[in-house]
Amino acid sequence: MDKRRNVIVSVLGVLSIIAVVASVSYAFFRFATNSGNIETTAGKLDIDYNISEPNLTGVLIPSATRSGGVMESVTAKLRTGSVDGAINLYINPTAISGIPLNALSYDVDVIDTSSNILNHYSGDFSTATINTPYKIVDAYDLSTNLLTFNIYIWLDGSKINNENFDSNNSFTAVITADSIHVTGEFD
Repeated sequence: MDKRRNVIVSVLGVLSIIAVVASVSYAFFRFATNSGNIETTAGKLDIDYNISEPNLTGVLIPSATRSGGVMESVTAKLRTGSVDGAINLYINPTAISGIPLNALSYDVDVIDTSSNILNHYSGDFSTATINTPYKIVDAYDLSTNLLTFNIYIWLDGSKINNENFDSNNSFTAVITADSIHVTGEFD
């Protein structure tokens, strides 16, 4: 009798553990993201964004201004009914050859539909590594109004000398984006 009771208690214990693991797994996957959308019981993060040309490639020549480099655009907005959200933008260098990283510079202008510059970001790729996304815009709040993020990448001529520059240089990268749900704060 005790042996049978121990078997029944063991089976019930194993079934209980399986039920707990299944519940936790379901809860985890319920909050997983899919194509820039996050669904929770509080609402849905729903962002429209488009990257004009995600692949950047070319030979860069030293320039005094960003107009001597490459430029691509990303557009983004929240869809009607979405919860508050923000966007991150990244440059993921896949190949850099013959270019000093501190001279490889970027600017990002955030522009509204009336062509007003709302924000400006700038920096260089001095700490960038190949195949690692490098964040150039961090958690920019979105609304239902369309925004354009103009991304400029160029070789800053003031940081170039003959010893650190190869005229046969190459630069290849991919522009990527992700979205984050913005939550309020408790008082």
